[in-house]
Amino acid sequence: MEKKEALRYLADGHTVWKPEIADEVCDAFGVQRIKPSRFRSDPPGTIKGLTMKEGEENSLGVDGLTLSHHVADELGLEYGSYIGRGFQAQAIARAIAEYMKE
Repeated sequence: MEKKEALRYLADGHTVWKPEIADEVCDAFGVQRIKPSRFRSDPPGTIKGLTMKEGEENSLGVDGLTLSHHVADELGLEYGSYIGRGFQAQAIARAIAEYMKE
């Protein structure tokens, strides 16, 4: 995976990525891989929560925002603090994009 493609994954703070994707993102930036976590699906009817494919109750993966923080921190980058997972992930992705220009 190229850095440009990896950056698109890092800009999404709402998705739980498969461990293989998280590994590819980390490898693209030459940082240590992050350990995946076990996620459980929220009950049906939950307004905001984790929804999985039909029939799945839990899954192993890496939270997108956690992955974004991890890569930026491993690179030693500074980024702003935002309320909202999406805004935070986008801010981190912008900091990483600036780093890529150097």
